[in-house]
Amino acid sequence: MKILIDNYSDYSNSQSLYLNEGFKNFGHESHVFDVASNSIFDVCDTINPDILIISANRITKGVIEYLQQSNLKLIINVDNLDLDNTKQLTSFLKEAKVGVAFLFTSEESFPKNVDGFNVVKVYHAADVNQIESLHFNYNVGKAIIIDKTHENIGYEGSFHVIGIGDKVKKENVDIFLPSISLRSLFPKYNEIIFKDLQKINQTFLNAICSGVPTYYDNEDSSKIQETLNKMLKEEFNINYRNENKITDFKNIASVVKENHTGNNRAKTILSQIKGA
Repeated sequence: MKILIDNYSDYSNSQSLYLNEGFKNFGHESHVFDVASNSIFDVCDTINPDILIISANRITKGVIEYLQQSNLKLIINVDNLDLDNTKQLTSFLKEAKVGVAFLFTSEESFPKNVDGFNVVKVYHAADVNQIESLHFNYNVGKAIIIDKTHENIGYEGSFHVIGIGDKVKKENVDIFLPSISLRSLFPKYNEIIFKDLQKINQTFLNAICSGVPTYYDNEDSSKIQETLNKMLKEEFNINYRNENKITDFKNIASVVKENHTGNNRAKTILSQIKGA
């Protein structure tokens, strides 16, 4: 099967890239392209794909026009949309008579079906592909990872504040790098702390995979711990404020590497495609 994926990766998420590698690992022909700078007509004429995977906010007029005159199956990531906006999208696709195989999202609250469109839950994953080695070395006590501005960040000992996402200003942090680049930095720290973690994201899973003790530090820990338990199907206490938090990350890192990498997410998507 031939799969074409628009490269909708950003600073905090490389999903399109790790799905591409995952599909290849399962024996499928997979290609990544940029819908913003390439003609969908030219790319599809060259590759002749069976499946197109794209993020909802990157669907262009050209994509719609091509789909209206082809048998290409469309799979849409709707992580960037809330439920109301997703309903607007499905209404538009119906009106345009565009065939959609299914939608997928990491959002727990989404129903399994939106206006007749199947919705598949696809959690974020650790990207374990091609981790680069750094040619410099240092050791700092803690990496404090934030995805929004905090007035006060106070921890004992030495630490770096690392920013991820578009709500953080580069000048307010020590380090600001894409999620896939941060993977090389994690072993330089004794602890990694995600301040006010609201969702289990790729950077968090990458940090756990590094084997470095990785925690969340939230005022209210119940929701994130519940999500983590459900996702990992085991209970690991990684609440930084809890005196019973784990310090040996061998087991949790093993669980994430076995069940929550790009290969696992590619397998989930393939399981929903007939003939795959």
